[in-house]
Amino acid sequence: MIYIPDIKIRIRTMEFENNQTIFDYQNSLKVEERSKKYVFNAEFNGKTAGYITLNLNSDKGPFAWRDIPELEELHVFPEFRGLGVGNMLLDAAEEKAAEVSNTITVCVGLHSGYGVAHRMYIRRGYMPDGSGVWYEGEPLKPYAKCCNNKNLVIYLLKELNNN
Repeated sequence: MIYIPDIKIRIRTMEFENNQTIFDYQNSLKVEERSKKYVFNAEFNGKTAGYITLNLNSDKGPFAWRDIPELEELHVFPEFRGLGVGNMLLDAAEEKAAEVSNTITVCVGLHSGYGVAHRMYIRRGYMPDGSGVWYEGEPLKPYAKCCNNKNLVIYLLKELNNN
């Protein structure tokens, strides 16, 4: 388990299989080894405040199967936003990713609902990867039509400090 000490917030790893069921820690190492994914769960005063998934070898996007860890599914529940939970989850995931890579990536939607995420990732040193805008899992060709929904995304990269 990974614990980040704080007065009220605790981060620990949780694991899942087939992106559905969360298992207890006893089963976690087997699931992690097989799936190469880690789920970090944030607890605030004993209540689940949010989570993030780290995929050590993404199977989609410009870095598919290139052993570059990808952040997936960062979510902080509304009542816990503004307390630093998201940054603590990112700290834990980036620390784990740095064990296997000097780079990490994240895919972020482009519509305004992702505005807070855009600002947070940029503040943390993530930059566009240069592959352009992606739509429904493929690079979007210039002047192509698309829908500004969760499938219209951009990939960001960050260099990790592996000291």
